[in-house]
Amino acid sequence: MRVIVYARYSSDLQREASIADQFRSCRDYAAFRQWTIVEELSDAAMSGSTMFRPGIQALLRAVKDGRCEIVLCEGIDRLSRDLADTAAMFKQLRYARVTLHTILEGTVTAMHVGLKGTMNEMYLAELGVRTHRGQKGNVLQGKIAGGNSYGYDLVPGQLGERVINEAQAAIVRRIFTEYVTGVSPKRIARSLNTGGVGGPRGAAWSPSTIHGQPRRGTGILNNELYVGHLVWDRLKWVTHPDTGRRLCRLKAREEWLSIDVPHLRIISDELWTAAKARQAAGKRARTLNDHRRPKYLFSGLTKCANCSGGFTIVNHDNLFCFNARERGTCTNRRRIKRTELEQRVLTAMRERLFDPGCYEAFREGYEAELTKLRREHSAAQASTRQELARVERRIREIVSAIADGFRNEALKSELDLLETNKNLLTSKCAAPQLPPVPHADLARVYRDNVVRLSADLYPESARDALRRYIDRIVVPPDGLLRVIGNPAAMGLEPGGMVGCGGGI
Repeated sequence: MRVIVYARYSSDLQREASIADQFRSCRDYAAFRQWTIVEELSDAAMSGSTMFRPGIQALLRAVKDGRCEIVLCEGIDRLSRDLADTAAMFKQLRYARVTLHTILEGTVTAMHVGLKGTMNEMYLAELGVRTHRGQKGNVLQGKIAGGNSYGYDLVPGQLGERVINEAQAAIVRRIFTEYVTGVSPKRIARSLNTGGVGGPRGAAWSPSTIHGQPRRGTGILNNELYVGHLVWDRLKWVTHPDTGRRLCRLKAREEWLSIDVPHLRIISDELWTAAKARQAAGKRARTLNDHRRPKYLFSGLTKCANCSGGFTIVNHDNLFCFNARERGTCTNRRRIKRTELEQRVLTAMRERLFDPGCYEAFREGYEAELTKLRREHSAAQASTRQELARVERRIREIVSAIADGFRNEALKSELDLLETNKNLLTSKCAAPQLPPVPHADLARVYRDNVVRLSADLYPESARDALRRYIDRIVVPPDGLLRVIGNPAAMGLEPGGMVGCGGGI
């Protein structure tokens, strides 16, 4: 009888020699029965919870090809610890007229598959519960129950203990500081690689290593251990039943366990908060394109006057209307050099945009309108307070009547209506939520900022600040370009567009 032997051990805590031990036992078992071993297959340090193992897949192919009449292993749990997988494999073996033998169970039957398969699956579930319980106990003592994070070293002989690696901690602080000042993760990674700074586990730095996924807590910028908070049990790993890939799922926040470990703090709360604020600002971007850092100073802000479509770079740094060139749906065939457009817009921002004279006229009119609104509101409030006093007086009368024993449905209905009216009148008496008058020096402050920022456009923070001052740059088929400012960034209300646009 031709026999294929299969062996497996499941974790690094078991010996590599376990495979050899299983093979030896199976050889003795086969020799006693005068069977011929034609092949020996194995999977080392691989869980029996999945069938996506090279050894077990090779075994199934051998069975399908008819290379054996018997499959021999130490026990059913060596093949699989999943009941469904065990049953499916037994079904394939039986279809191929191959008998399954194990040293522990002998000739395997459907009863063995049902009973032992169930017991093996229960063992796997119980093992997971016990492992999780042990890890939680370590976390409650302030120990790390997972892999090591960049910035820390393992303590030899003390499971779960960490100490700060000062050299790596300095890199962590550098990453946070540069990110807060406006440097992108891509540029930070490139700078670290250029400087010869080794990344986590000795690999090169990549942008994803730095920005990670905030919701999942991955990446340098999202590791709360750097501020002395150990967050555990945030994620759960599951195996896809069809592909065998391990997938990570985010648990509900109430399931997370957070422990203070102040001795592992690397950065300050202020630096952490600033980094989170910049991440949150990125999330609030309106479209996916807003998340991408613009390649040029005014990328995405240049619009066609005819169709409102974007102007894009086609060749030799020339800007064209995309709809006119690529779709043929616009008649604006104007071409303009990107560098020329940037210089003209910067000049307009320094010299013409947010004209001080127009701003002062706007501010005076704005202040006069606010004064008028406040006066009208004060008059309305006096009338409202009188009505409120009348309603409160009537409520007291009804409450007094009820206290004296006079009750009927009409009185109760009137009381309910009066209470509703009272709440409405009380809210009307609140102070008006009117915006403040813009500062008198707002135009000067804007121009000082533009001059300072445009003097050095290398820092990304300077480029971002300049872009925020611009709502759009409108390019007509001929004539002057028009720069429309962003009133909110200039300190004005969205409706205050006076003095916020100019031709160039």
